[in-house]
Amino acid sequence: ELVPATGSILFERHSSMLPLPVPAEEGDWSLVYACWNLHPVQQILVRAWCSYTLAHCKRPGTTFPLLFVTGPQGAGKSVFCRILLSLLCPSASGIQALPRTEKDLVLATQRAHVVAFDNVRLLSPATSDLLCIVSTGGSLPSRKLYSDSTVIDHRLHAAVILNGLHYFVNQQDLAQRCVPIHLQTLEGRPRRAENEILDQFQRDRPRILRGLLDTIAAVLKQLPSVKPINPERLYGFSIWLAAMERADGIPDGVYQSAYSDALDEGMLDALLEDPVAAAVLEFLDKVPNGRWSESPSALLEELD
Repeated sequence: ELVPATGSILFERHSSMLPLPVPAEEGDWSLVYACWNLHPVQQILVRAWCSYTLAHCKRPGTTFPLLFVTGPQGAGKSVFCRILLSLLCPSASGIQALPRTEKDLVLATQRAHVVAFDNVRLLSPATSDLLCIVSTGGSLPSRKLYSDSTVIDHRLHAAVILNGLHYFVNQQDLAQRCVPIHLQTLEGRPRRAENEILDQFQRDRPRILRGLLDTIAAVLKQLPSVKPINPERLYGFSIWLAAMERADGIPDGVYQSAYSDALDEGMLDALLEDPVAAAVLEFLDKVPNGRWSESPSALLEELD
């Protein structure tokens, strides 16, 4: 239900914030599927990520999985990110370039619940570490202005969408905190102008948002009574998937297995970004039974 604001409810509104629509009387989340081209299994993971993100606030103990979006040119990655921002955290800032400094990342995450960084090509180890902190929540200390000894802690905590052409998450620690999504090309489907897609989405947005809120309500109802099967590192998201299975009437473990498979595939892609690891895996594919035992120098000769 819509609850009028009272004096006991506190909101922080930044100047860049834009309003969400009033939810429609009847919801239909499936209307959003016409705006992008995703495999049905990944549609489930996107719905889970969106509902989880919208249902959780920035409080200690909340961990936000990073939505990691890849796809070829023309797959609609930027449109996909704009639509998710419009549903979860509308902002005049929109999609941004990945901040180059720690302070810029602090500003971006403090002023929004969800931030989207577009056309990411490479993540340095330092940036990967910072994004891990953003996911789980942490702080970045700095000296107070005009002070020699006073320290201010800047809070780092938000849901993050990363978007790029290639697989750029090459640190295992960050890969375990991601929900990998791969947008497919629009082959076999008539191509539409970006404005046409976004205009249709804006017309359907109240019904789509209501459908997402209905999902959240159904999941919250099941949440106290479920336990995840083989939970992943982000336990909160694993248990959310378990509750979503019950809410959708799906056998236990189906959505969770899809998430685990996506993580395994994503971490393998991260491993393949390392040239030595890629060479070792290619070498083992050619070895009988996938087993080989020799000295390190002999292995180097084989790899060369």
